[in-house]
Amino acid sequence: MAADVLAAPAVTGAAVAAVVARVEAAGRHRNGGVLGIRAVPDPNVTVARPSPAGHRIQVEACPSTLAVWDALHRWDGIGWLVVLTDRPEDDLGPGTLARLVDHRLLTPDPWEAAMQVFGARTLQRALLAEGRQSDLPSQLVAITPDDGWPTAPGGVLTREHVFASVAVKYLGLPLGADAPGILQWTTRPESVAAVSTLRAQTGDALTDAVLGWLADQAGPARRPVLHLLQRGRLGEVLPAGLALHLLRRASTALRDEAQTAAVRLTERLWSGLDLRSEEAEGLGTLCEVTVQELLERTATRETGERILDRTDRMLTEVSAPTVARRSGLLPSSLDTAYEALGRALANGTHDVESAWQTVDKHPLAQGTGGRPDPRRAPAHAGVRITRWIAHLTEAGESPDLVSLTRRQSADDAWVDAAVNTAARGVDAPDLAVGLEAVVGRALELRRGHDREFARALADEGTATGRPLRGSAQGDGRVWRIEELAHEVIAPITREEPTLVLLLDGMSTGAATQVLDSVLQGGAQWTELVPVGTTRRASALAVLPSLTEHSRTSFFCGRPVTGGQSEERFGFAEMARAAGHSSGRLFHKAVLDTRRAGFQLAADVADTIADVSRHRLVGCVLNTIDDALDRSDPAGTVWNEELVKHLRPLLAAAHAAGRTVILTADHGHVVERRAGTKLPATGISSARSRAPEEPAGEGEIFVSGSRVLSHDGTAVLAVDEDLRYSTLKAGYHGGGSPAEVVVPLVVLTPTATVTGEEVRVADWTGAPSQEPVWWNLARAGTPPTAPEPEENRAGQGEFDLFEQPTPQPAGQAVVATERYADQRKISGRVSLSDAVVAALIDALLGADGHRIAAPAVASLLRIPQQRVQFAVGQVQKLLNVEGYRVVRMDGGMLVLDAPLLTQQFGVAV
Repeated sequence: MAADVLAAPAVTGAAVAAVVARVEAAGRHRNGGVLGIRAVPDPNVTVARPSPAGHRIQVEACPSTLAVWDALHRWDGIGWLVVLTDRPEDDLGPGTLARLVDHRLLTPDPWEAAMQVFGARTLQRALLAEGRQSDLPSQLVAITPDDGWPTAPGGVLTREHVFASVAVKYLGLPLGADAPGILQWTTRPESVAAVSTLRAQTGDALTDAVLGWLADQAGPARRPVLHLLQRGRLGEVLPAGLALHLLRRASTALRDEAQTAAVRLTERLWSGLDLRSEEAEGLGTLCEVTVQELLERTATRETGERILDRTDRMLTEVSAPTVARRSGLLPSSLDTAYEALGRALANGTHDVESAWQTVDKHPLAQGTGGRPDPRRAPAHAGVRITRWIAHLTEAGESPDLVSLTRRQSADDAWVDAAVNTAARGVDAPDLAVGLEAVVGRALELRRGHDREFARALADEGTATGRPLRGSAQGDGRVWRIEELAHEVIAPITREEPTLVLLLDGMSTGAATQVLDSVLQGGAQWTELVPVGTTRRASALAVLPSLTEHSRTSFFCGRPVTGGQSEERFGFAEMARAAGHSSGRLFHKAVLDTRRAGFQLAADVADTIADVSRHRLVGCVLNTIDDALDRSDPAGTVWNEELVKHLRPLLAAAHAAGRTVILTADHGHVVERRAGTKLPATGISSARSRAPEEPAGEGEIFVSGSRVLSHDGTAVLAVDEDLRYSTLKAGYHGGGSPAEVVVPLVVLTPTATVTGEEVRVADWTGAPSQEPVWWNLARAGTPPTAPEPEENRAGQGEFDLFEQPTPQPAGQAVVATERYADQRKISGRVSLSDAVVAALIDALLGADGHRIAAPAVASLLRIPQQRVQFAVGQVQKLLNVEGYRVVRMDGGMLVLDAPLLTQQFGVAV
């Protein structure tokens, strides 16, 4: 009898309800009755819901025969009385058994209750094949959630549905997770705790069954995945699988290291499993796909980064650091890529671009943990400087002042910004050596440019009167700074309410950074340039390039020295010249005097907002100039947040619909702790002096009506490493283009723009101002299309001694009849054939035939926000019959070179 008692199973309320439902479904006893169930008499077992026929189910735990009799005696005869007892039938006797349905004790089917809680009618055979099947259903029923299990689809209780439901509810698995989703789940710290909790709550049978189902989703990798899951090593699945994958894919040169390390890794994690080759391959491929998915999504990127870091350390632990460093995937391989880039930069070789591509393609190139890699910006700047140096060999500049000013504004300004970024330095010795070398080369070339500009400045830039030679021709207008009031500001103010923002000390290099920050949103502001030009305009400061000279001359419209009172008076005169009663100019003290919690002083905000009374408003921002005394302008990337008051002033102007003129009074050079202090007398600034001694090397003598110190004559420092005063962070007053050339930017609120017609006075929408080399490697000679076989040397009648020059591929494409037909049917397309040809050549020369959108804007000479529109026009011309010769992929323009050949018959 003791054996019978011990054999009685435990049941739950769901199991009791399932037995009642089965009896009612048989068609007998639909009005209720007494059910005897052979089970552990647990007094906590209850059934709250009525039976399918609507009857109450009363459960009585009866540990003895006497208890059974008592329960029968107390039952009121309504609904169902269910007696749970572990007494054998012989103890109950015939009289008691006669009161029970079927005159015997019923034994619940272990799966019957499980089917009941899942709302199923039938059971999949695969569930019955699970080990210790008698425990599984009771464990499933025991952990039924308060809101129940999801109903079995089609009424069939399947292995997939059962274990997926448990995994989602108790292990935190995302609903519908595929194999990569399951591996991503293993990376969560809470997953290990969830498995432990489930095992403690239900026992091994259900937990192992669920883990087995999870491993099944890994396909060929089932066994190695299950091995780690069962041992609670969930966090090792992805890094171990990826490490094994990298070891198996290692190059021939690393075979010995990789094979030895693979044995160590297998013994450490899969000891005794006898891991098969196809299993290792399946695991590695699955882990690689999973990590790629983690890195691609913002929400999971940091998890992917942690996996790569753990994989890197794991390979080092099994003595395979070289495999890690050459993986092209792990953090140490990014270190290797930067080292190679540093060597290429140091040697000035053609390997720079390929080395940069290796860095740029690395999945961690943009940074980790939501923070940019501190090496990336200096390294990219070094690459850009290298491109600029190559670009210098392509064309020289005319020696006149206007041409050299344009060179500073259109190219050398960006070089200055890149040099400052590269010179910031990195904590990576090889890369640091490379950056040092490339910065040195750039500074030496810039020294030549500076001296060339200074000579032209001394010849042409010191006198007032007639317009600068060539200023009205060519691309990029150049004015004297004192001419801007009458020739730029007044005409614009006559048409639009205007805000003039003068950023004291902002060089053309700093302006590239500030404008990139202002315009990067794309929809807030549109930059304008003078009609008939495509390049940003500029102006020349008066000399020496000091605030009291240049700023006052700007506001007064004539070469003059003064202070804030003279500037305010001159600005009011400027407004009256534009036909308005007054112009208000705000300096630092007023701008800084604002109430707590407000970004702008009330008077400033109200004046900008009132466009009817105040058509012309000006503000002087001193942040950059102040930094020359006590900050680090060379190590600062200037933006609208760092320049105090700039962002709220722009926002206020945009809200008021004002056109903004953003300019400076002079620029600056930075102190690189490699300069020389020259002994001098009659010093007017750190970079200017009286001509008591003749100008020496790196200096220039200037004389004229635009020279406002030393009775109209002065000696100016030109080389950036020369100074006459004590050490500071930066200087101005000299004759270098970084100090003398003033950026002139006109912005109009994009919301006021209609279609393609953007025009304010004689200013119109500007294309992207970034030089082509800033975003795109110079590919050298454009790819060429080979001559047809019959036209090659030796094949024609008169080409025995002279072979035709191969035609660039882009030109060959636009010369085809197919292209001409496309242009005819494409309607209005504003892009010229020459522009389309240049874009084709650039794409063919680019790595992977892919170019980023900013580079496309530079190539096509269009604003960045119009790239999509321009690409649409290119697609009309090249995507014959809808075949995608060119397409946008994220932020990249991609060319399908084989399809280009197929569609236009031009081999490339």
